[in-house]
Amino acid sequence: MDPLRVLIIDGHPAVGRALRNLLDCVPDLQVVALAERGEHGLRQALAEQPDAALVDAELPGMSSCVVIRLLRTWLPRLRVIALGTYPRDRRPSLAAGAHDFVLKDAGCEALDAAIRGGHAGPDADSTERRGPS
Repeated sequence: MDPLRVLIIDGHPAVGRALRNLLDCVPDLQVVALAERGEHGLRQALAEQPDAALVDAELPGMSSCVVIRLLRTWLPRLRVIALGTYPRDRRPSLAAGAHDFVLKDAGCEALDAAIRGGHAGPDADSTERRGPS
């Protein structure tokens, strides 16, 4: 079976690299591109055609909500997961069309479940995607 291809769009280069390193530990996930700005992430999504995209809820430049909406419009099969530092980022991300919201301090299991869609749906309580307390 081919690995699930993942695009990471995060405004903080160190966070993007950390997410890539975290996902590299999952055997059947492959990070195909890393972008620091929404515009670059959109170009990467069109070029790479990933299965899932992790999108920072607070991107510099183009609004994360715009990026999420465009990803969902241009690539309807793409699973879009918003990543946020604060729970308050959840509602606008889901309203923009993200399939799931994961707090940035969540562990590998929460990210893996969100990428694969192993959750109760976009209305599920985001506490399922919290990292260790």
